[in-house]
Amino acid sequence: MAEQAFEFAVTIPAGTPVAAPVTTITSIRQRRITAIRWIVPPGSLGVVGFYIGMRGVQVLPSASGTWFIRSGNAGGLASENLPTSGDWSVTGYNTGAFNHTVYVTFECELLRPAPREPEVFTLYDLSDYIDSPGNRYA
Repeated sequence: MAEQAFEFAVTIPAGTPVAAPVTTITSIRQRRITAIRWIVPPGSLGVVGFYIGMRGVQVLPSASGTWFIRSGNAGGLASENLPTSGDWSVTGYNTGAFNHTVYVTFECELLRPAPREPEVFTLYDLSDYIDSPGNRYA
């Protein structure tokens, strides 16, 4: 279950060619991404394609140079292995005559440090803290 969700409405302008797609920054704070979900309302009918990237590198779909091409569709990917830097973006083209919006949600958890290993003391280690039998330093 996600602790947080960051939602973005990414509008891809009409007339944006495949050869010169537009990139919209969707950065968040550093988090462990548990899922990325998107909604593409009906109407784009194959003239809109998008991918989700990080720092200029395509992340989803994973095959470089491919696009999600959807219309009236909701989808997503749940994964524990996505990058955590928070420098996300959505890149898309729109060869149609109308602007189209893709809604992207990043579900995430806070990054937490690994739990510390418990420390084990020997009687020798504790001797510095014992004044006399039964008396300990506070």
